[in-house]
Amino acid sequence: MTLGEFRKVRGLTARPIPGDAKTSGFFVKYHNGYTSWCPREVFLAQGFPLEDGSKITEGDIANFNRLSYSYLKTVTAHSGKPVTLVEREYPTGFVAFETSCCVDPKNYSEEIGARTCALRLNTELWKFLGFMLQWANNGITDAVKKYIPPKSDHKDFRRHGAPDEQRSKIMAKKSVKKAAAKPAAKKCCKGGKCKK
Repeated sequence: MTLGEFRKVRGLTARPIPGDAKTSGFFVKYHNGYTSWCPREVFLAQGFPLEDGSKITEGDIANFNRLSYSYLKTVTAHSGKPVTLVEREYPTGFVAFETSCCVDPKNYSEEIGARTCALRLNTELWKFLGFMLQWANNGITDAVKKYIPPKSDHKDFRRHGAPDEQRSKIMAKKSVKKAAAKPAAKKCCKGGKCKK
């Protein structure tokens, strides 16, 4: 969508977004209904376009992997068996590793090991992208509200999760127990404390 098309959709005539109307970009709709427009270069530097905004597809996995770097090598395990190691660095800077080994070194194939590792990495990537899509579609604010009690219920909580009043009661009980554990001082016949 060009900037000019976005202006028409939003009806931005009073305060138009500055820039060339032919500039290519993306129409962005947030989980709360807010819409905006983002230049193509800026969006692609911080976002990732999906084939279908409601799910992660095999095409999305393939497209994300095209932006990633994979390193393949065979290493030797402590047992002496060859191990295929695949390291994949994603465009976000996140690095994932997978390994594949064999039962008998005679049957080892780096190609099979690489395919096995790639399959596992893609499965993990599917989960990661699904997590991000869920976050993008629903936001995080509403989800957090379900799990955090109202402010009035947790305003006195500190690092250890106990309100100040509750913590002071616990400390008072501990000091009473310590005092009870100490042996009482012996009194002599003169009413004072014996030094023996």
